[in-house]
Amino acid sequence: MTRPAKKIRRFSDFSDRLLKTIEPLTGIKMRALGDIAYFGEAYPFWCAQSDGGSDKKQVCLSGGIHGDEPAGVEAVLQWLTALAKNQDLFERFQFTVFPCINPFGYEYNTRENGAKVDLNREFDKKTPQSEVRFLKEAIAGRRFDFAYECHEDVDSQGYYLYEMARNGRKPIGTAIIERIEKICPINTADAIEEMPARGGVISTPTEMDADFLARLDQRGGWPQTIYLSAQGSDLCITAETPTRLAMQQRVAAHLLAFETALNLI
Repeated sequence: MTRPAKKIRRFSDFSDRLLKTIEPLTGIKMRALGDIAYFGEAYPFWCAQSDGGSDKKQVCLSGGIHGDEPAGVEAVLQWLTALAKNQDLFERFQFTVFPCINPFGYEYNTRENGAKVDLNREFDKKTPQSEVRFLKEAIAGRRFDFAYECHEDVDSQGYYLYEMARNGRKPIGTAIIERIEKICPINTADAIEEMPARGGVISTPTEMDADFLARLDQRGGWPQTIYLSAQGSDLCITAETPTRLAMQQRVAAHLLAFETALNLI
């Protein structure tokens, strides 16, 4: 393997901001699940979790599985920062947060990790990359009422999302789009990434039949949202912001989408 030419961002700076953000909060803790090592450098794999309770809805929030999609990482960090003024959310939800799944890619602005593997095609592998293994071990045996994944799309002219609703859960994608379109353009194409879309929403099948699984195999493996859904999670959204927009506009779109979802589930 060859190391990329230079670092675009410093993961250590992100980690410093992350820990300073979490420190004053009560009801949520950050821990390193292990280290990810490439080219003699080690990166902590961070996971935050708030206090549980049988009456709380389970929510998973993640960003940065593709290192060249930094707005998702920044959105998770800004959401954690805002928790200082919204700690009443801990009364309704138990949050599991993966702020940056691909630390190496984040530093070097690469979609893949340091082994040149797309982590979002690893979730059906028996021996996945360490980043995916840490994540799967952290949520083993758990299902979520809602999961939101922050992504970006370099080719799209507007925001769009994939939605997978199971177990009788009412879809909320269209309601999210109605909020987002006030601050961000929407991709209204009839087909996005070769999948049928309507008003910025790509609705994936409620059941993973043989044809659907075959399409996943053709794409190289299971993404995170399919794994979470297969584990019994009710509602999974993968949201894509257009990288052509300014960073803070992309971040704002993710934050508004996540806020809207929490009010609807």
